[in-house]
Amino acid sequence: MKKYLILAAAAIAMASCSNDEGASVANDGTIRLTTGVGKGSTRTIDQTVQATQISNGGKVAVEFKSSLAADAVDGWTSGNTTTTATYTADGNGNLSGSIVKWPKSTAGTETVSIEAWAPFTAKPTLDTDKFEVKDDQSTEANYVASDYLYGTRAAFGNSVIASPVLVTFDHKLAKINVNVTAADGSSVTGAKIVFGPAGLKRNATLKANGVVDASASTVSGAITMATALDANATASCIIIPQTISASVGSPADLFTVTLGANTFTCQISADKTFDPTKVYTFNLSLSDGTTIVLSEQINDWTPAGAAESVIAKQ
Repeated sequence: MKKYLILAAAAIAMASCSNDEGASVANDGTIRLTTGVGKGSTRTIDQTVQATQISNGGKVAVEFKSSLAADAVDGWTSGNTTTTATYTADGNGNLSGSIVKWPKSTAGTETVSIEAWAPFTAKPTLDTDKFEVKDDQSTEANYVASDYLYGTRAAFGNSVIASPVLVTFDHKLAKINVNVTAADGSSVTGAKIVFGPAGLKRNATLKANGVVDASASTVSGAITMATALDANATASCIIIPQTISASVGSPADLFTVTLGANTFTCQISADKTFDPTKVYTFNLSLSDGTTIVLSEQINDWTPAGAAESVIAKQ
């Protein structure tokens, strides 16, 4: 699963790759956040967009939870054991926005844990709010807006905030990659690539632990992936995890590619399931003017051990 890393520290700027142990800084009780990943490409059909970072302008909503009893918290709003904050990524590994203090002015044995959601400007209302992917993901902005990320950090003590505190984010939806070629070797520049049938579910209810539930989906429709900019027709889109049903006698379109006057389709004759946190890569070969010859590969969104971290220094 793709890992997105957030580091909390005091007065920090990006430095070099390491483990989640960082250069110590003065512990003034402030928890400031930065991202620990690199800048992505601006190519709209690039399969690596937001592959290793939270993109420029991306919003991150964070909830801090204290182990203290409500009447013992003096660093947050009176009577609350949790506090929320919103940050904005700059695309270079930094976050700006809220400043959150430790929940006790005189630190003791209390701990703080973290949950986070992107791209959100506030903590979502779980079991009520829905997340919707865009119907046109041919632009980087709409693709990134469709990428639901959820992160956590286990409980840590006050002494930890003198060094970066690592919060790991996972992609919680399913990603579709396509590589399009023509069977006769001709150019596919200008090909318009669309994923899914008209009944494709495009929103789902947000649940605890980053889970999404599409059973009560209220928005549907196919997703435009890209128009090929050159002969290397690659594209990506993000979909709600679901099973696409295939009607007997009227198979559902999995892919539709329009190239010049020709429309190529790939249909499914049996139900097909797309699971969360998985990447589905399809190689599409356009053949005989109407059909698509298809091959498929399924992987975790991030291979095991592929997570990165960054230390910060004054």
